[in-house]
Amino acid sequence: MNWLDEIIKSSPILSFITSMGIGASISWVVIQKVYVKSKNNRILELETNNDNKDIKIKDLENELKQHKKINTLEENSSSSNVVKHNVEVPKTLAEIKPLVRDEKLTDLQKENREENLIGKSFIWEVVIGSISKGYNNDILVLFYDPSRKGGYASYNFKKEESGKLLMLDKNDIVKISGKISSFNRGDVSLEECVIIEKIKK
Repeated sequence: MNWLDEIIKSSPILSFITSMGIGASISWVVIQKVYVKSKNNRILELETNNDNKDIKIKDLENELKQHKKINTLEENSSSSNVVKHNVEVPKTLAEIKPLVRDEKLTDLQKENREENLIGKSFIWEVVIGSISKGYNNDILVLFYDPSRKGGYASYNFKKEESGKLLMLDKNDIVKISGKISSFNRGDVSLEECVIIEKIKK
């Protein structure tokens, strides 16, 4: 190796080239260790971040699916309740009290049935139970079902209608129309009540 050293020392060009070669080799090693390793780390970091993003997206999708299931169940439950508790107005007054005061029903179910009937229209054949003066000079009329079953219905007619009411006797059967206003232990208060016709005594 002494002769090689002598040649390199005696030739400035060879010495320069050798130095450049050694420097380049060192630079290449440094670049490989620093830049390439750093690049690989960045790639690995990006891949990890992408994996985490994919996981978060999947979690969000699962959460949305769960919310949709819950909303669907709530909507189905709500619609089924409406159908189940929807009550049609009975064709006779006698059917009202058993419908809303059934002993098998809970208080909540009774209230629900009453609320579903309030405001609904009807046409019934009823018996005149009594006609008397009410509050504010109105005329209170109590109606019963011809079967004498169930509760009674009541309505306050205006004083101006007293002429027609004077033509009616107790126990007359009449046809009436109107709407259900409220309940009191199964008895019914009416609104917009009209006596359509007198059927018979």
